[in-house]
Amino acid sequence: MAREVVIKAYEMKDQLPLADKLMLEHLYAYFFETPLEEQLYMKQLVELDNMNPMYWHMLAVSYYKVNEFEEAIAAWERLFDLNEKWGTEWPNPFAYFLMADALIQMQEYETGEELIKEAYRLFPTNGYILTNRVILALVRNDTARIDGILEEYLDYRHNITNCPEALISNDFGYIYTQAGKLDEAEKQYRLAITQAPNNRQFYFNLAKFLIDEEIQVDEGLEIVEQLLEGAPGQWALTSYMGWGLYKKGNLDEALELMRYGWENRPIYNHLYYQHLQEAEAAAASVNGII
Repeated sequence: MAREVVIKAYEMKDQLPLADKLMLEHLYAYFFETPLEEQLYMKQLVELDNMNPMYWHMLAVSYYKVNEFEEAIAAWERLFDLNEKWGTEWPNPFAYFLMADALIQMQEYETGEELIKEAYRLFPTNGYILTNRVILALVRNDTARIDGILEEYLDYRHNITNCPEALISNDFGYIYTQAGKLDEAEKQYRLAITQAPNNRQFYFNLAKFLIDEEIQVDEGLEIVEQLLEGAPGQWALTSYMGWGLYKKGNLDEALELMRYGWENRPIYNHLYYQHLQEAEAAAASVNGII
C-alpha cells in the first residue's frame, strides 16, 4: 500500500514546494532506488535547513544502510550537537541504537558504551537499546555487569513484551553473533528451532548464520532448499541459495540465483547487494575480465 501511495504522489511531485518535493524524492528512492539516491536528496535538504535534526537523522540512516559508518556517525553527532545547543534531548531512540550499532561495527566499544549509557537513561525500556547493552557487555567481557544486564534484558522480554522463549533464543543468536561468540550463537539459533519447530523464519536465520559464518554451509543449503519447497521463488531464500552455492564454488548457478533474488527484491538491501557484487567479481576474475 505504501508503494502504491508513493507512486501516485510521485506523479504530482512538481506541484510541491522544494523541501516537500525532496522528501518525496527520498521516499521514492527508499522503495525504488538505493540509499545513494536517498543520500543525494537528504544532502540537499540539509543544505536547505541545516538546523533540522530530522534531516540529519535521515541522512545518517542513508549512510548506515550502506555501511558508511563514519559518515553516519558524523551526521548523528550533528543531530545531537543541535539538541545540546538548544538544551533539549532527541526524543526518538532510533538515532541512539543505530549510532551505537555503527560504533560497535567499527569496534569503537568505549564510545558505544557511553552513548548507550545516555540512551538507557532516556529510554530504559527500549528493546533495541537493551540489546545493545547486552552486546557491548559481552564484547567487552564485562563480567562485573553482564549478569545484571542479562537479567534486566530477560525481565523486559518476559514481563514487558511477553515474548515466547523461542523468539528470545533466536534473538540471543543474533546477540552472540554480534558479540563474536559464534558457538553460543549457534546453540541459541538451534534452541529456537526446538522451541518452535514450525517457525520458518527461525530455520532461515539458522541457515543464514551457518552459511555466512561458513560453519556448516551444506546444512545451511539443505535448510534453504527445504524452505524453498514451501515458497518457490521467494527472493531472499533464492538469494541465499545462491550465496551458499557461491561459498561452495558453484559460481554459475550461484549468480543465476542471486541475480534472480536481486531483481525480485521489494526494496534495496545492502547485504544482498554485497553478496551479489562479491560473486560477480569472483566470476569476472575467473573469466579473466578483471
